[in-house]
Amino acid sequence: MKYLLVMRGLPGAGKSTYAERVLDLFRKMYDTTVCSCSADKYFVGDDGVYRFDHTKLGQAHGQCKSQARSAMEVGINLIVIDNTNTTEREMEPYVSMAEKHGYKVKYKVVGKLDEDSVNEYFSRNIHGVPLDAIKRMAGRFQ
Repeated sequence: MKYLLVMRGLPGAGKSTYAERVLDLFRKMYDTTVCSCSADKYFVGDDGVYRFDHTKLGQAHGQCKSQARSAMEVGINLIVIDNTNTTEREMEPYVSMAEKHGYKVKYKVVGKLDEDSVNEYFSRNIHGVPLDAIKRMAGRFQ
């Protein structure tokens, strides 16, 4: 069986940490192919430094979708989408691709949406997402 795991949560909630653990465990337990797709990877330079540019978000998500599609076309056994995925509209392209390629879709919500949690995520998010942006994401979470 092939799986698509769609991570969901606010910046700083621990999605990437959780995703890496799942990928490592799946790889070790089943000795199989895995892939992580994230829009954040678009902003990491050759030097390994993350440089976010909000004007390139569309391109970053386009690259993430393209990587997911390519992974599905070659039959990677576990593909993890490691983005915030706060709305159904954000997840729909991945779910549609998964259905087309015979993947079983699973979702993992990481974290909470209460004010204390949002403030904690703001303090530990490594991408410098402003607090007001994290609050907006929490408010539109479906």
